[in-house]
Amino acid sequence: MADALSRIYKVQGRIAEDPIELIFHDEVSWDFVVKIYDMLTAMGAAHISFVMTEQMDESR
Repeated sequence: MADALSRIYKVQGRIAEDPIELIFHDEVSWDFVVKIYDMLTAMGAAHISFVMTEQMDESR
C-alpha cells in the first residue's frame, strides 16, 4: 500500500506536507485506522485529519 501511495504522490506532484483527510465508514476497525495512520506518518505525512461522520438512523 505504501508503494501505491508513493506512486500516487509522484503522479499527482504531491509532497509529504500536503494535507491528507481520512474518512472511514463504521465498518472499518480501529486497528486498520491505526495501521493506515502509522503508515502515513512513517512516509512523512504531517497534516493528517480525520473526518468525523455519523450515520443517520433511517428509522427516524
